[in-house]
Amino acid sequence: MGTTPNERLLQEHQWFFIHYDIVGPWLSVLGRAFTAASLVVDESQDVCNFSAQRTKDVIALSKKSTIERRVLLSGTPIPKTRMDLWAQLAIAQPNQWSDTPHKFGVRHLDGKRLSHEEGQGHWVYEGESNTLELRARLAGVYLRYTDEVDSTIPKLKREVIDLSKDVDLTEYWTAQASGVKKKGPKKDKKPSETIKAGNLDISLDAPRIPDQPKTHYPAQLVSLTQLIVLLEKAKARASVSEIVKRTGQYEKLIVFCWMRETAKLIAQELKRYANQAYPADWIVGPVDGSIVEDKRVPYLRKFAELDRGVFVCTRGAFKTSRNELACASLAVQISPGWNPSENIQTEARIKRKGNSHAEVTALYFRVPGTVDDLFLSILEKKAKESRAMADADTQGLHLVADLSPQGLGDAGPDLDAIVAILAEMEEDNDEDE
Repeated sequence: MGTTPNERLLQEHQWFFIHYDIVGPWLSVLGRAFTAASLVVDESQDVCNFSAQRTKDVIALSKKSTIERRVLLSGTPIPKTRMDLWAQLAIAQPNQWSDTPHKFGVRHLDGKRLSHEEGQGHWVYEGESNTLELRARLAGVYLRYTDEVDSTIPKLKREVIDLSKDVDLTEYWTAQASGVKKKGPKKDKKPSETIKAGNLDISLDAPRIPDQPKTHYPAQLVSLTQLIVLLEKAKARASVSEIVKRTGQYEKLIVFCWMRETAKLIAQELKRYANQAYPADWIVGPVDGSIVEDKRVPYLRKFAELDRGVFVCTRGAFKTSRNELACASLAVQISPGWNPSENIQTEARIKRKGNSHAEVTALYFRVPGTVDDLFLSILEKKAKESRAMADADTQGLHLVADLSPQGLGDAGPDLDAIVAILAEMEEDNDEDE
């Protein structure tokens, strides 16, 4: 089905496979001719942004009166926040949840209108409220089938490399000490605030006031983004020697970067290390989001056909799985993502059915005392939010435990046992109340 609507095509078939990007152009025709009794939404994490047009289109499609059964599928742990649940619930159970994200935010995210002094009176949804009610309602809706995963999927091992001794952070420390600022109008700026995570102490400006121009981004986000950019560049240079060493242990590996500049830098450095035993032709990429889907295929095919090789790309270029990447047994992430789902999704590029290895490895690079600590604290917070909504949703907590400096690992306490104990404690508290 292309982007041009064809009502006759719908009348001739009973099964329809529709890409998210064409739901909008086809929506009016689907509204007239769509008589399907079931709706299956795969990769449902792609429709969790309630303000995105594709999400609005799928919600509208789900409200078609002929649909009797709706199923949303996702291999990615969700949600990042409670608000990410609203759109998916609106698709899965139309008219059974709040009819707007605002009402959902007030009910379950402790939504509050800020005072004029705090932010011109706009609404924020950053807390938790009516958690017991939400858990009860999700019990029959939000289902996890982690125990029934195909046994042919390889086991996953995580490793964390501390780059403190090898990384040059001169530029990063200068920026962090001086406070990275966004150039622009200052009349509406508020006094800076401080975010602390572990040993990290970064001075940041308050978020953008709603009536400011869209071009004036929140100074806090700008500051963090620039620090992350500087840190990833430094980590990239320091990580190349470790990646080269890993080529002797793994036949094929993938290097995921946050920025295209970093991917380009790593690909160049790896080719500089190339020798007769590991020629430059075995370095594939860099591949980033600026390369259209069709033009990524030759890179993927080359990597799949090689006996040994390194595939360098940005994380955003492969948000969905590609069979050609399942030949690798090591996935390297230069910088972790803000959300557990983002990192686990990246690991799933190699931890999937079709990969012939019994075990695959996810390798992360960290520099304690930098913005990496803030990443970890945010990951932990969001993992706990997911756990608060569904007892079975523990993948995020496992990720945080593996990435934390002290680690839980095999030598530490069993995380599943801890989760079970916490669940029992919650039940005891409920009985006491």
